[in-house]
Amino acid sequence: MPDGDGAARDGATTATRATRHRAIYLRETINSKLRLVRTLSDTRAYESYAHRSASTIGMSMMLYERRKMLFLAVAHALGTMAVWAHFFLIKYRAQAKVPRAANLYWWKRLTPPFEFGAMHAILFQMALFR
Repeated sequence: MPDGDGAARDGATTATRATRHRAIYLRETINSKLRLVRTLSDTRAYESYAHRSASTIGMSMMLYERRKMLFLAVAHALGTMAVWAHFFLIKYRAQAKVPRAANLYWWKRLTPPFEFGAMHAILFQMALFR
């Protein structure tokens, strides 16, 4: 069993180690900030960053300005996918009669549902655009 003096020494060592790690962390943080300031003070780097920032802001504003069109396009795509999936599943369940031993089993099982779903998705598109 360690004596009381050994426990105090371990505590002091831990505190010293923590202080040393904190000093290293602070030094690295300060060096990182100095590198950033040096990079931004270089006008070419700053102009490059400013241009990229401006184009990002411009893209964000364009998306915001066209939000109604974007919402319509996403809703349109989701609706089409829902129609396709619905009719795909109807035909897929109907194709369960294909015997497992049939030649090209999965081809015969999946091709009609894909076509059936695609046909109704196209009909849905035509109904929307009319």
